[in-house]
Amino acid sequence: MSKKIKDAEKKCTRLGAELEKAKENVKEAETKLATKQDEFDRANMDLVNLLLVEHKLTIQDLPELLSELSSENKNAAVSSQQDTYLN
Repeated sequence: MSKKIKDAEKKCTRLGAELEKAKENVKEAETKLATKQDEFDRANMDLVNLLLVEHKLTIQDLPELLSELSSENKNAAVSSQQDTYLN
């Protein structure tokens, strides 16, 4: 076999291994993301429940409250991402 063919085979083997590792990393990241999303959802529900009790709110007040929380959480997420990229 020529050197070019051997080099090409080595390159394909190496890239195949890198691709598999990248796929594993994506799966791990998706799992971490799902876990963080669950934690976030539970924390939001805890917060809503506490706010309902503390402020003596009713179910009718929830849409406005959830809208406010959603805006605050989006702003916090953007700020967190900016901090991550800046550091």
